[in-house]
Amino acid sequence: MSEKSDGLIKYELLNTHHEKRSFRSFFEMSLFSLFCVVLSNPLRDPFAIDISEINVIDDHHPRVSIEHLSVGHLKSLINNKKSLVSDSDNLTLWNVEGLAEGNDKWGILEQIVTKELNNETSTKQKLKELGAKVLNSSRLVKNIFSVVPKEHVHIIVETSPPATTGKRRMVEDEEDNRAKKRWQKDKNRFQNLINSLPEINVQDKVFKIPSLPGDKGDMDIYNRECYEYLRNFILNDTKFSRYLITGNPGIGKTFFGRLMLIVLLKKNKKVLLDYEAVTALIYPSGDTEYVSDKVQYRQIAEEQDVWCIIDGKRDQLGHDFSNGKLIMVSSPKKSIIGDFAKQWCVKLYMPIWNEFEVEDCWKNVYCEKVPSESLESLKDKFKLCGGIPRLIFGESLLYIKSAIKQELTSVGPGMLCNQSKDFSGDEYTHKLIHMRTNLEETEVEGEKADPYTGCFCFFGSDYIAYKCLKRLKEKYKEDLRTFIETARDIPEMGSLRGQLFELVSHEILCQGGTFPVRKLTDDGSLGPETTLTLESLEEMFFDDISEIEGNTSQGQNKYYRPTSKIFESIDSYVRYNKLFQVTVAKSHGIKQEGLRAIKGILKDSCRISFYFVLPKDIFETYTKKQKYENKGEGIRIDGWIKGDIDQYALCIDFNKCSF
Repeated sequence: MSEKSDGLIKYELLNTHHEKRSFRSFFEMSLFSLFCVVLSNPLRDPFAIDISEINVIDDHHPRVSIEHLSVGHLKSLINNKKSLVSDSDNLTLWNVEGLAEGNDKWGILEQIVTKELNNETSTKQKLKELGAKVLNSSRLVKNIFSVVPKEHVHIIVETSPPATTGKRRMVEDEEDNRAKKRWQKDKNRFQNLINSLPEINVQDKVFKIPSLPGDKGDMDIYNRECYEYLRNFILNDTKFSRYLITGNPGIGKTFFGRLMLIVLLKKNKKVLLDYEAVTALIYPSGDTEYVSDKVQYRQIAEEQDVWCIIDGKRDQLGHDFSNGKLIMVSSPKKSIIGDFAKQWCVKLYMPIWNEFEVEDCWKNVYCEKVPSESLESLKDKFKLCGGIPRLIFGESLLYIKSAIKQELTSVGPGMLCNQSKDFSGDEYTHKLIHMRTNLEETEVEGEKADPYTGCFCFFGSDYIAYKCLKRLKEKYKEDLRTFIETARDIPEMGSLRGQLFELVSHEILCQGGTFPVRKLTDDGSLGPETTLTLESLEEMFFDDISEIEGNTSQGQNKYYRPTSKIFESIDSYVRYNKLFQVTVAKSHGIKQEGLRAIKGILKDSCRISFYFVLPKDIFETYTKKQKYENKGEGIRIDGWIKGDIDQYALCIDFNKCSF
């Protein structure tokens, strides 16, 4: 037994065979925590002050028991933790009930620090209206907080401002004037936008939008084909209240957000525009209202004729908010879009650019802006990085190649395992892997899928695909093999799996070997399994069949792969009359245009063998002849195609093939 002579605390140390506790650890066990928030603009996160049986205050009060802990002691604990003022006596503590981050009281507190903080008298009055009560320094903490509600803020900390001299007041007035001038400059930009509305035609191929806060200058917007569909869907829809437009960074999502801003203002709607540079309510009349806290934000979003456009940041309303119309444009970073897309939301994918769009945009926008940039150099960039205009129009070929090289060092199993989840910000995945979507209405497992609602992952370009495959083969071959064999159950990964399987299959076929094959039948009955033996061949790419004819006339035999799109449905050719189509799909039509394009090198003296190159799991059930497809209306099958071609399934078994 030991006893403190000042009577603050009596304690007994337990020291048994089973339990040993030091004086310090026993008495510093926290009894409860008081969460505090400092009155500052903006409000910062609440912090905890742990209250124990024995509390170490400072050198003057080394240990104070809970029985004697006063509000004055609590001020010292707070100031020691946060260093708010030189003397803790200059702190004023307010006890408040029902205050929690994000609730209505928190919103009112945000308004207080935004509008009233410079006026001490007004601040105190508003805090009283909030239900807060000043805590006198002599009061005991245990009597004030006999019950401590969890997940609430218990104390508001007010720091007494230093005496304001005339000189200081002049400085503050000058700062206020500068702030007002900056906001007026922003308001002038919004007014300029409103004044320009009659001249902006969002149906034009290219239209200009005046600069808004944070913009370098006016925006020339190339009117992508997808914009019209997305715009009309949002305006005509009656089912959803949230619309998420997502896709790879740098493909025009922000421009679409600005297009919707113009469209809605022209329809006499108010728009709450929320992006990194500013959050403001824009009226069709040109008036603007700066929005500074969540309560005000929510109140505005609930008003009739108000639409929210949120660009590249988390929304401030939470996933439970349903009383308003919200449009978000953002890359698929989960921390941004996760809550927004939980309910009442339709997710629409913006496609990457195709080669025609790049060329058309160059002719209509960049040809005069950047005369030194040739169309051929843009095409070279497109081949390198795929359809990302931010890179194609904004960076050099050397930079793009260097950026890809740098990102390739990050390629590993995680790239394959994690792509079924949302991409994360500006990680390497966006530069290497692109998100494609269905441009037309499609049918998925018997259900209709509207345009732009599907998501499929592809390597950004053939160049990127080869580089990624090379690294995966060198360092992560087993992970690559596992992914190709198992990713069939992940819908978003089917296309990426197909790309990898195609690249690996061409390599295996080039090496030569004996492969299981099965002739396909009209009724899908299982035919006998035989084999096809190929010799080791050198790979050669061709644009025109004349290149093959030149080789074969000299007796050369190679593994020929077309680069031109006119040879659709044909991925490779081996002399004589062996055509190969690599796929991971359970069915795959054969386009007659591709067959007609290669007919000139096929020998009439022997039958034509068309091989579907398949992974083992698909090969086992791939038994029925595939349909021939024809461009345009109606089905017309050429006689030689119908009569001279035999279809086969060919199995690539990774357990038996090396690559």
